[in-house]
Amino acid sequence: MGNHRGNIVLVGVLDQPGSTNLYMAKAFEKAGFNVIPVNYRTIMEKYGPNTLNHLLFKLSKDNPKLMLYSKFNGIDSMVIGRCSQNDIVKSWFWFMDGINTLSKVPECIQHAQLATFSSFTGLGVLNYVKKKIGTAEGMFHIMEGIDQVVYRPTIVIPEFQCDIAFIGSSNQERLHYLKVLVDAGYNVKAYGQGFNEEIHGHQFNMVCSGAKAMLALSAEYDTQEYFSDRVFRYGACGSFVFHKHAPGLDKYFTHQQDLVYFSDEESLLQVMDYYIKQDKAEERQAISKNILDKVVNTHTWDNVIKQICSIAKI
Repeated sequence: MGNHRGNIVLVGVLDQPGSTNLYMAKAFEKAGFNVIPVNYRTIMEKYGPNTLNHLLFKLSKDNPKLMLYSKFNGIDSMVIGRCSQNDIVKSWFWFMDGINTLSKVPECIQHAQLATFSSFTGLGVLNYVKKKIGTAEGMFHIMEGIDQVVYRPTIVIPEFQCDIAFIGSSNQERLHYLKVLVDAGYNVKAYGQGFNEEIHGHQFNMVCSGAKAMLALSAEYDTQEYFSDRVFRYGACGSFVFHKHAPGLDKYFTHQQDLVYFSDEESLLQVMDYYIKQDKAEERQAISKNILDKVVNTHTWDNVIKQICSIAKI
């Protein structure tokens, strides 16, 4: 499809491998838009806020179909209001983190207030912002998607074979659960910030295909319908996924049908004993197929962008 539907100014992180914004941009382009990327963090670091503000205002004068600001933390909210030109240019604030992160970047609440539209990947985060602002107008709960061309099943490479793998940044809880699994005798591999190496692109798929099970852990567990986006990426790779239970996760994925939940060390080891030690390969494969089908048919960036376009009427 040609890029004939107009310009989208996407303000986010598009110069880092594996960034969410790269997949958003690709889906916008696939939908027929021309995407103008603005790597706000890099510009801020190299040239400062005045240069960023001037660039955004200049781009807004060309009347793009939409200016989408992804997280945009550390930036004065008035930039969004100024670029909107009294709502002549539609703006969208996209926030993909939890309440704990949001509480550390209070300017993002004002971003949501000033943007024409705003969306949050966690329902609990949306409700939190609505309560802070006192209105729900123009605010939506929209989850992240996956790029099914990037994330997909692949052949098993011996280098990546193991019982259980984890991809993500290191923190105390994640290290704890990984240690529990190692101490129980499982062959465990972990990748990401704080571990041996970070994984992007096709290597992500190879890790997922090489592991009998993929561990998913959220950044927080007290926020409604907010959970690890790794669920979608693992699922798109055809993995057998087990996730520490998070509120609202079962609205999207059924226990022992699409993935498997655990709640603590004991239930984690029970799950692993049944599916890995007892080698329930056929059951794992059936669950893996279910989540693969569900993710690639429902939770894609193409569908997310269609939703954004429908709401914004662009």
